Amino acid sequence: MADTNERRISELREKAGRLGPMLDGCLQIKRNRVANKDGSEHMSPEHYQFQYRGPDGKQRWKSIPRKHCAEVRRMIARGREYRRIEREYAALVTEATLADVGKKNA
Repeated sequence: MADTNERRISELREKAGRLGPMLDGCLQIKRNRVANKDGSEHMSPEHYQFQYRGPDGKQRWKSIPRKHCAEVRRMIARGREYRRIEREYAALVTEATLADVGKKNA
């Protein structure tokens, strides 16, 4: 069991190392509704914002040009995969550490 955990831990390390650039956040599609002087409304064209949490813990937004949306979506997907790997890695390391704690020294 311990050998399989160690093997899986090393696989997860390699997989995380191969992910490349990643982002932690989400891409939002926005449209602004503007009231004209004559009372009619105008909808702005779609624009994109990347929403993320800054180093101080506050929500931040960054406008993203349409031509970069596909790459930003790929980086967000890699960020989600990294978080999934991170959770599995933490669980395996915790299990391995607790198994070592229970052993008696000879």
